[in-house]
Amino acid sequence: MTNLSYRAAQHVDAMAISTLVNRALRPETLPEWTSTAVSSLLAKSSPNAMIEKIEEAAFAHVCVAEVRIVGFILCKSWRFLNLLAIEPAHQRHGIGSHLVKLLFRRLADAAPDLSVVEVNATRYSLPFYRRLGFYPLSEFIEFDGCQFARLGYWRKNPLLAKSEC
Repeated sequence: MTNLSYRAAQHVDAMAISTLVNRALRPETLPEWTSTAVSSLLAKSSPNAMIEKIEEAAFAHVCVAEVRIVGFILCKSWRFLNLLAIEPAHQRHGIGSHLVKLLFRRLADAAPDLSVVEVNATRYSLPFYRRLGFYPLSEFIEFDGCQFARLGYWRKNPLLAKSEC
């Protein structure tokens, strides 16, 4: 695998991130979504929208292979993982897992008393999140042409863990 590096996303990355999201969110990764719902999601991932999302995010990181962004994670708040996109050719190489682990490490300092991180998973992404330890909070839900299941990741309470030492 190409030499990978991870860093905080910057507003100058917005065009590359938008392009990545458009390549990563294909019909097979959004099964049972209507074309209107997919179009809406992609419109919300335009370069201008990405600049705003990165600037306002609690956590936004990228994975870079040589000079190209091949992975992106976004959390508007510490409580919810809003977007994880990996370049299709780089999927199943540990990039998504590493980005989520970076989120959890940063979360330990930024919001130590937060006990659950949630994500809306598609049928395609559900096995990935389950492997990372996320548990279902709901059956699959259809909302506005999107179909997803709510998942939660229960963190060990670091405040309790410290007091047990």
